Amino acid sequence: MSKKKISVLHLVLLILMVVIFVFVGAAEEAEKSAYCSGEVVQLSDGWVLSGGKEICVPVQLVHYLPQSIEIMRQLGEVDRADSLVICSRHTVLEVYIEEKKIYEFGENLKFFQIPVTNWNVIPMKEEYSGKQIRVVYTAKSDSYRGDIGAIYLGDKTAIFVHIIRENLAALFCASLIFGISFMVVVLWVVAKKRQIFNQVLYLALFGISVALWEILNARIPQLFWGKAEFFSLATFEILLFMPIPFILFYSEFSWEENRGVEWVSLIPGVNFLFCNLLQFLGLMDVSQTVGFSHFVIISVVIILCYMNIRFRKKRKGEKRINIETVGFCLLSAAVIADVLQYRFRWGKVGISYIGLLIYVFCFVLYISRGIFFNMMKGKKAELYEELAYHDKMTGLWNRTAYQEYLNELLDLGVEQTVGYGAFAFDLNNLKKINDRYGHDRGDQYIRDNADYLSREMEDIGRVYRTGGDEFVCIFNPSMQEKARKCAERMEELVVKGRDARINFSFGFAICELDKDKSFEDTIRRADVAMYAYKRQHKAERVE
Repeated sequence: MSKKKISVLHLVLLILMVVIFVFVGAAEEAEKSAYCSGEVVQLSDGWVLSGGKEICVPVQLVHYLPQSIEIMRQLGEVDRADSLVICSRHTVLEVYIEEKKIYEFGENLKFFQIPVTNWNVIPMKEEYSGKQIRVVYTAKSDSYRGDIGAIYLGDKTAIFVHIIRENLAALFCASLIFGISFMVVVLWVVAKKRQIFNQVLYLALFGISVALWEILNARIPQLFWGKAEFFSLATFEILLFMPIPFILFYSEFSWEENRGVEWVSLIPGVNFLFCNLLQFLGLMDVSQTVGFSHFVIISVVIILCYMNIRFRKKRKGEKRINIETVGFCLLSAAVIADVLQYRFRWGKVGISYIGLLIYVFCFVLYISRGIFFNMMKGKKAELYEELAYHDKMTGLWNRTAYQEYLNELLDLGVEQTVGYGAFAFDLNNLKKINDRYGHDRGDQYIRDNADYLSREMEDIGRVYRTGGDEFVCIFNPSMQEKARKCAERMEELVVKGRDARINFSFGFAICELDKDKSFEDTIRRADVAMYAYKRQHKAERVE
């Protein structure tokens, strides 16, 4: 098995292990809550419309014309710890016990023109036992007339657990996508884009937006914190934002020669501003602006499909179906299923959840491959740089690197390089060592001297091997004092012969306007000083 497959397998297994532990722990806590909290009664039957017709809830009354719907029934025994939990979808909700109004939601909203979807939690009292309960739904938009949500009676915590279980498939998918996506974003930030490219970041941001939208759309946060309008606004904004990172992800592929994919992101961008403007000015309600968003989402999917097909037709030899294409097709199907479910009130079709689960699998494979590819690419780049700019024998910077840096200094001009300095080094007696002991001993002699120079010059400047036994170190103006002290230490070491493996001549010079027309003149003066040093000392210590 290749390293790539092993890496992917390890990542998938790690994620699955974490998810299983979290899921099992959450299930155990849910069981404890349900066991300790008492029973949950879904008040589905026994309801009577104001006209006398019996119905079961939840229900969508098709072609129901009245703006207000009133349903009623007799309550059984009610405990003081019980709560009535009612799901209302874009309708003003009023709850009466006999003729006394005990609850109202949906009037005087701050951000929306019509009421948002909400889980209404209504505390009950023992005195309500045996009395008639009346629930009135008043639609502010024709799209939601006749829509009656689920109604539960019992311990509040147990009801919450029951609702979470009903939405467990969506929450499971969303939590999985969010966990993986968030991990990738953190990894991208930590890696500072060196090993994870932007395409993976866009995909992770899209995954986070999908996960948050699924969680918020299930209205689970409202159960615990209330604030129905805030969470509905967040759901609305995420839906508008969601297509943008998705498009940016696919813009990284070379689908079109003119790189036109990223311009598609302008469509949801304009829609984001347009829908918010209409919503907050009160010119359209949420159902109408959501309709715009659904139209934009489907349009984006169609455009990207067209570009993908066109790209593959141009590359007739491309028969391989890659993981990105599979994920794109399945996720597109899931998005369209969600839109159709919302527009035609088909209930929980389950197709989108299956699509999202497969998307997670494709997502993990793609990210694993991308991270591995970029890590290998980074290592190859480092290797190529090592080979191109470093001397193979000594590990020092080579003549190519030296020439590039020298050219940069020459481009600055002599005025800008005043104060820069250079050391010139030349090994003593290398030819005698090669002739007497062989080239292996000579190579070791070069490496020993190179190691010494590298250590000694570490805080001063880079050391370059410019020839067989020639080295240069260039330092900036702030290192002048250190360079002078270093020259004193080297003088003492070489002249007194404290280490028989180290033997070289050196000279150094600092760029000055009255002496140099360019930094090349500074290098020449360092060479002249080095040869003068060699003639003066004529060191002949060879072992």
